[in-house]
Amino acid sequence: MKRTILILVVMTCISMKICGQIIYVGDKKYQSTPTWNFTMNGENWDSNLEVLIAKTDFGGYLWLALTFPQGVDSHIGGNLTIFLNDETTINCIDRNIRDQVDNKSITLYKLTNSEIEILKSKRIITLRFQVLGFPWNGKRTADNVKSSIFSKGENTYATEDDIKALFDK
Repeated sequence: MKRTILILVVMTCISMKICGQIIYVGDKKYQSTPTWNFTMNGENWDSNLEVLIAKTDFGGYLWLALTFPQGVDSHIGGNLTIFLNDETTINCIDRNIRDQVDNKSITLYKLTNSEIEILKSKRIITLRFQVLGFPWNGKRTADNVKSSIFSKGENTYATEDDIKALFDK
């Protein structure tokens, strides 16, 4: 009995690692990387910026989510800059693909196949984006820094490894 449970747990863990996560955009579903919790810079932030990349036919989606307090009318919007570990950047245009659910603002930015190829070999270091609406209107940054609880020796997420694993399946 214990052996059967252990095998099921191991198989579940293996299948989760191979299959990754799924996000939904409308009625379509896309496989994605694990969620990375980037550390918000500046004041008044109790939550991390949730970041992941989903695989699509045209390349991918960069998915951002930020939790706001109840009653705050703000969302992630505007153009986005991705800063990479070799000091290059990728600029993304806001295409108004967003949702607001459970006090969480979710915004998607499209990535081309060539941008995905770059992200497969270069680590995301910082994201620069805008929060629009009262009371936190303005430009913000979030860094690829793990909280000390989850770091296990490495203090940044290996985004390039997760993206490569997703797109090279």
